[in-house]
Amino acid sequence: MCCDKKCQRKCNLFYVVLLMIIGIGQVAYGMYYLFYIYKTSKNITLGYPYIVEPSLSIVLVGIVLFSITTLGCCGFVEEVTCCISVYSIVLLILGMLQLLLTNFILFVIDDYSAIDNTISQDFKDSFRWASYYRNPTFVDDVQHVVGCCGLNSPADWKNFKLPTSCCSVSDVSCTINSIYLYTAGCAPKFTNFIMYHNKAIAYISGFLGSFEFLAAIAGMRLACSYSKKRANYEI
Repeated sequence: MCCDKKCQRKCNLFYVVLLMIIGIGQVAYGMYYLFYIYKTSKNITLGYPYIVEPSLSIVLVGIVLFSITTLGCCGFVEEVTCCISVYSIVLLILGMLQLLLTNFILFVIDDYSAIDNTISQDFKDSFRWASYYRNPTFVDDVQHVVGCCGLNSPADWKNFKLPTSCCSVSDVSCTINSIYLYTAGCAPKFTNFIMYHNKAIAYISGFLGSFEFLAAIAGMRLACSYSKKRANYEI
């Protein structure tokens, strides 16, 4: 444990740089997730809070985290008590919000059937042959990006010719017996993808929230040390 100001300052600078990198990583991960959902979804799915809110939340948290750590970095380098205090308080609030996000994802929106029903409703019309024949782009994009075939399984296309996007290799004849056939349905596979990433966001947020608490306390300790030092100078 650091006791002198020099050691505390170095530790806090390390925390700030680490949190700054983490903030950039959160934004990148959240944007990737949002782009994936946008690429493979339509209005119903995009408007469903269980699907969009976790990824949107970590993007916003990442932006705030990067901004506040920039302020904290300036405060620690220049030994500005006001900047360090603001950084520590905001970081403490951010940590609390991330722990709340963890609980929200794990205990409120961790509902497989609700997400699966929403995605099935979103995809249902597009995965009918008549709709696919008129506009194959959306279904082909979903099947290619997600790596799936049919709404619930390849059997959904049993009375029709399989789209080439049902196979991992597009320049071969795609049939129900093809070795390149995607065997999973798009609705369950996309639901599993969302559930997996929501839980990943929850655990990441829980860990970071705890770490931010520790970093905030370390920052407050140093701010108090600088305040006492200045008070002694004035005396």
